[in-house]
Amino acid sequence: MPRSRRRNDKKQGVLLRPPQESDRILQLVQEMSGQFQRELEESDFQRWLRDLARFPIAAIEFAFEKWHENGRFFPQPADVRDLCNAWTPNVPVYMDGCNALCRVRHGKGYGTADVLWLYGQYMKKRRGTALNESEVEVLLDILDKHRKHAPDWRVT
Repeated sequence: MPRSRRRNDKKQGVLLRPPQESDRILQLVQEMSGQFQRELEESDFQRWLRDLARFPIAAIEFAFEKWHENGRFFPQPADVRDLCNAWTPNVPVYMDGCNALCRVRHGKGYGTADVLWLYGQYMKKRRGTALNESEVEVLLDILDKHRKHAPDWRVT
């Protein structure tokens, strides 16, 4: 008895990009081929799209920019992939604790409990419409009395 086989789906595992990102990648490849006087066929462009499918567009732009600055020949997709792997996004690094500027500001403003209290009072008073500036000032004055002192920036 013949064994049944699962049919292979040709689209399985293929990452699809938004069209504007694919167009940007093709534009980068065309610019690079123009720089190095290289003629590319449609299959070459499809290979570039397939090989760079897993990288974010920012990494790809970074890689092409670096190759444009430093490359001496037309890159292979593996060259651009290596540069994409070297790319790191600009994410602020969290540092444990406060820096000097933060420490200077300690105790000079409202704390979390103060802001929560103020928010509760604001929501009670507003009743569907926003409070004007003078009404907010009255709430801040009440908060200052509640805390028994005003922050430095409110003292006039």
